Amino acid sequence: MRQLAFVLSLWVCAPVFAAPPSEPMPRHWVRLEATLDPSKHRVDGEAWFSFVNTANRAVSELYLHLYPNAFASEDTVFIREGGGQIRSKSLAARGGITLSVLEIAGGADLLAGAETELVSRDKTQLRVKLPAPVQPGAALELHARFRTQLPEIVARSGYAGQFHMLGQWFPKLAKLEADGTFASFPYHGFGEFYADFADYELTLRVPRAYVTAAGGTRVASRTVGSLREDRFVAPRVHDIAAACYPEFERYLGRSDAVAIEVYAPRGYRAAAERQLQLMAAGLRYFSAAYGAYPYPQLTVVIPPRAGGGAAGMEYPTLFLSGGPWWALPAWLPDANQDIVAVHELAHQWFSGMIATNEVEIPLLDEGLAEWSSLEFLRAHSRTRGTLLDPLVLLEAAFLYRGQPVPSSLLPAYHYNYDTLERAIYMRPARVLEQIELRHGRAPLMAAMRRYALAGRFEHPRIEDFYAAFDQQFGSGWSARELAPALEGKLDMVDAGTVRPAVTRFFADVWFWVQVVLHVLGP
Repeated sequence: MRQLAFVLSLWVCAPVFAAPPSEPMPRHWVRLEATLDPSKHRVDGEAWFSFVNTANRAVSELYLHLYPNAFASEDTVFIREGGGQIRSKSLAARGGITLSVLEIAGGADLLAGAETELVSRDKTQLRVKLPAPVQPGAALELHARFRTQLPEIVARSGYAGQFHMLGQWFPKLAKLEADGTFASFPYHGFGEFYADFADYELTLRVPRAYVTAAGGTRVASRTVGSLREDRFVAPRVHDIAAACYPEFERYLGRSDAVAIEVYAPRGYRAAAERQLQLMAAGLRYFSAAYGAYPYPQLTVVIPPRAGGGAAGMEYPTLFLSGGPWWALPAWLPDANQDIVAVHELAHQWFSGMIATNEVEIPLLDEGLAEWSSLEFLRAHSRTRGTLLDPLVLLEAAFLYRGQPVPSSLLPAYHYNYDTLERAIYMRPARVLEQIELRHGRAPLMAAMRRYALAGRFEHPRIEDFYAAFDQQFGSGWSARELAPALEGKLDMVDAGTVRPAVTRFFADVWFWVQVVLHVLGP
């Protein structure tokens, strides 16, 4: 998620089986079929999915995330942590998810004994007991039938008029860790998502007038009565999302072997074309720096102004950018268009392929996406050190207030709006900038590439991040320099050393000019 201020009947029956030791571990897979009713803002769907025991011990229960229930009341963890408002918008029309079927292939019902309130007043987690343990290396097939009521968009998922964003919208298995525990947690206000990689297939039906943008690649489309049915496949991802809107226009581009699609409301041509060009350059840059983008397509969605609560949010192979309908000329840096879009592009690496637990350590997701996106923009627009330098603009916007900034190594639920922006987005960017100034760009980029390649399609932790820097700069270097800087113990990266007042004034004026033009747009 880009910053807080810049604006998922039994199909195939198969018993639990143990993979022979000589065979590779079976892959997780998820198949979704759903129909959106935009007049009721409701999704009726079915899911068929596999659970693979990749742990070192037998598993006797499963945990699922039911994220839409975060919008079911004012009492959920998500709403409580947001102080009643998320992204400066109060919860209006509520949402939720209801499971009518959850069963194992072979017919064993799992709903009867399910626990639905693992945290008081919050039903975003589900725990079910299995009739028999699943041994290490064994797989289990499950089937669910569900109904998701979309809320009016507050954050990430929901509807605004005819615009519908399906994000974290289906029952989703929690991530199984190597020790046999599940990374199950409520839907936090400032934490995001953590799941196993799987091969996804989504079939989504919408009214014929609607245009659908979804993760993965569209492999089929047909008309079924009054509905249009699109099928998407997305191999080796940890989530799939879709945006549906009758006013979308599609813009096409390419970056080497990667097809790029930008979906934007009518009247947003300037913004869509600018972001299309920026994505082409960004894909080449990030692929060279952190390992090739492995998917055939990238999809960008610019939501309409009323759907701005969904903006600035990343999903594998698809993200929602933001910004107004207009754009500056291509040769002039455009902070409102560029910063959000490139930050979300960076998330295709830092959390898309390098899938860390953002609730546990958001620095490895948001912090690295922030720094790497700003680093690209500074090179792409040649603004380093000027008033238009995106790092300087963001420092001025968020760091000049001078209040204490907590450690950047805390779990997401320890922060609020203000401290998250400064501790998780801005301080890591400044720490890495200081490393570059002291040691040079080549060693820093070598350490970052080492970390990115080692963590690719893995779930690295902070220790893995430190290890990459220690291999580059020497044993124990992270403990002596990197960790203290991220904790806020080195004055050089805290709020007291930000840019002069003139930069703050420039940033404030620039922000309000864009707000006015955004309000006056289509």
